[in-house]
Amino acid sequence: MCTEDFKPKSSEEQNCPKSTRTELLNLCQSKLGAVRRMYHELQERKEALQNVEDPHMRAQFSTEFEEESASTKRHTIGVMRLIGKLLLWKMITLTILCEGLMNRVLYVVTGYCFTWWTCGHGAHASAASLLKFIILELIISTARNKA
Repeated sequence: MCTEDFKPKSSEEQNCPKSTRTELLNLCQSKLGAVRRMYHELQERKEALQNVEDPHMRAQFSTEFEEESASTKRHTIGVMRLIGKLLLWKMITLTILCEGLMNRVLYVVTGYCFTWWTCGHGAHASAASLLKFIILELIISTARNKA
């Protein structure tokens, strides 16, 4: 045996897939990106809805908008639950989350209103308290929906 056998190898050198944590983090990032796009599309549709003058068309578009808002809300809550469960199961850590996700915009939906937060690079402590608040708000929102 030589010392080459004991050197750490990258996943490409080992010819194995990415780690589960990396895959989960990538999944969370892509889902949050999708939520962000949906939010912007809904905002654009809401603005366009204001320009419709015909009351019948406005009512139809308003109904469609409400259905899509509800769907986006459910999707967003699902994404946040996934992230929360991954944190609770220690599949991803807060440090990974801060570096990978908290620098992006997180959208949390309560009712039909979107509330959003951003976190800067050096704000790990505030990111922890922010994440606790987000999870608490999701629990409250879920309890309201079941009632």
